[in-house]
Amino acid sequence: MNRIIFLIFFFGISCTGFSQDSKSERNARKDAKEALLVANYKALGASLAKKKFVLEMEYILVGSGNSKKMNQMLNYIMVDSSKCYWQSDSQDIPTDLFRKVSKVEGSIDGWKLIKDDKHKSFFLEFKMFTDNGLFYVTASIHSDKTVSGNINGTRDRFTYSGRIVTH
Repeated sequence: MNRIIFLIFFFGISCTGFSQDSKSERNARKDAKEALLVANYKALGASLAKKKFVLEMEYILVGSGNSKKMNQMLNYIMVDSSKCYWQSDSQDIPTDLFRKVSKVEGSIDGWKLIKDDKHKSFFLEFKMFTDNGLFYVTASIHSDKTVSGNINGTRDRFTYSGRIVTH
């Protein structure tokens, strides 16, 4: 009987030790993940402030409400200081001239960048002035570098999601 009590007592102590080890491992992983998010958030903020990044569009919401997978290497908005470029792999960018093109470029105005330190994210808003028309761009950018937003033109509106690449 003493042996059984001793085994139960020993088993209880070892389970408590294993439980504390797994809790400390979980806390260490959580702290490492938080530190990575903070580092990404700061680097992302610096890149957005310099206006040097690319918004890669991986999905676009089509008129039926379904999302369409896109090649993000061919579908993007690149911002370089005061200039911007919108590239599409097909000729589906509507213009004010009643035609569609695959690339527009122009200048940026109305730059508005809002930081959310609590959620470690940014909200970006700007206007693209191009020879093909005026486009309003919005983006919600998270510290894990995921992006979602809208592009509003005179005739159409695009909802996209993807990733941000910083320079």
